[in-house]
Amino acid sequence: MRKNSLRRIVYGGIIAALYIALTLGFAPISFGTLQFRVSEALTVLPFFMPEAVWGLGVGCFVSNLYTGNAFDIVLGTFATVLAAVITCYIGKRQKREFSLKKAWYAPLPAVISNALIVGYTLTFLYVDAVSGAFPIIALQIGAGELAVCYIMGVPLMYFFGKNKFLSGSSRQG
Repeated sequence: MRKNSLRRIVYGGIIAALYIALTLGFAPISFGTLQFRVSEALTVLPFFMPEAVWGLGVGCFVSNLYTGNAFDIVLGTFATVLAAVITCYIGKRQKREFSLKKAWYAPLPAVISNALIVGYTLTFLYVDAVSGAFPIIALQIGAGELAVCYIMGVPLMYFFGKNKFLSGSSRQG
């Protein structure tokens, strides 16, 4: 196994572990129709490192096992992975170089996909998909995601963008 491949596996594993620890460590605010899942701040990392995509996917999947609901496990994980893939693509298009202007684009996929997918899933699970509550729940999920991704995610991007050791792991990807 090449050294770079091992590094990517280790980074992805660390991201998965951090996601799980942050989600379960802040469990009272990580679940429900009004949530501030602190671990979602990590969804900006695929901008710099593609291996963060699978790390976030595994972390979200394991964290969502806590709910015990198959729909939440599958669709919640899908929302995070979809956002991570789009953020990775944005990073690739932007040559994985940090600027404050670029930092405003990277969290958007997580905010939008979670608002729509998780918002619908939670409406379906806890209310009723035809009740008309979807826009309210989607806005609540989106607002929590917006707060976490911009208040915590953008500074995390700044830190990664300025740290050559961390951001240099996958610049070529």
